[in-house]
Amino acid sequence: SHVFYVDGEPRAYDVNIFTPSDTHPEGWGTILVVGFRLGGGEIGVKLDDADTENYFTGRSAYVILDITDPEQPPTLLAEITDADLGYTTSIPALVNGRQSDSLTGVYNDVEDAWYLVFGSGPIGDSALSNGTSDQNARLYVYDLNSLAFIDWDPDAEGTQAGLDLGTDAANSFVGDPT
Repeated sequence: SHVFYVDGEPRAYDVNIFTPSDTHPEGWGTILVVGFRLGGGEIGVKLDDADTENYFTGRSAYVILDITDPEQPPTLLAEITDADLGYTTSIPALVNGRQSDSLTGVYNDVEDAWYLVFGSGPIGDSALSNGTSDQNARLYVYDLNSLAFIDWDPDAEGTQAGLDLGTDAANSFVGDPT
């Protein structure tokens, strides 16, 4: 049978998230974002031979690479995954926001906010074989400046990485946000 690996559609984005350097003038650089798509199914790996429950669970993910300098090997910036993300079939959209000075209204390039927005994919026992999901669709926003998920409910216990789209999106997953 066919085995899926990293087969998502790669996307390159120019972003201002880096510390200014010769490679990243004024903090600008190019990132490559690739989803595993139907590769990277959930797998448990025991980390040691002790009798403890010391496991790592690998899941489908998005990988972010700094590809600014084509003369150098890419640098891994982040691997994005979440227990509720499912297969990473959604192609992330890049969103840029700026904060303006409240008195002058002038935008400050240094305070640019850069985000990847994507949705959950198929998840559950028949996700890969039937392309179905057994949970509500979820929407994720990943902050490229801090390399962390936006917490949808900061008052809840633990981080709420994905926004549950509710029962109107029951047993579904998200396409490509634009």
